[in-house]
Amino acid sequence: RKAKKKELSAPITAFESQCKELVSMIESVEKPIKEGIAVFDDKKREEKRQEAVNIANELLEKSNLSDKFKKMVEIKPNYSNLTATKKAVTEDLTAQIHYLEAEQRAEEEKLKAVDTSISNYNKRIKSKMALEDFERFFDKDLSVIINEVESRFSAIYKAENPAPKEEVEEVSTVDDTVNISG
Repeated sequence: RKAKKKELSAPITAFESQCKELVSMIESVEKPIKEGIAVFDDKKREEKRQEAVNIANELLEKSNLSDKFKKMVEIKPNYSNLTATKKAVTEDLTAQIHYLEAEQRAEEEKLKAVDTSISNYNKRIKSKMALEDFERFFDKDLSVIINEVESRFSAIYKAENPAPKEEVEEVSTVDDTVNISG
């Protein structure tokens, strides 16, 4: 039985060795092709990334963003995907810029409100407050900044206008008892 099995499996073994030979030949030819494709794909990805940077620069040039907000525009890794389209990249960058423009307007309005508040309080004190005095609070909510301006105003106002000291009058004690006996 073992001899029969060996005799019948000889063609199978020969076929398997031929298959291994063919696979190794294909792999040896395939390896440089894959490396070439990887180099080509990397080059294409870099071109896509650079195209996204150029699109972003064009859009930023047309926008009203300050330098602070221009720096917040992100060139996302998916812009370099081989399947990424110019239209999709442009739409995403445009959406980012519109969002940042809204953020910039909100910040400008907040600073204007704080500056107005400071100006109103400065009319009542000699030691003037400045917007720069509250820079560390700019990332906070508007109400927090206004409360800080109010408390600083109160402290300055109290220092400049101390409450009058109450003078204590010495009261002499008068003897109200009347002596009727004569």
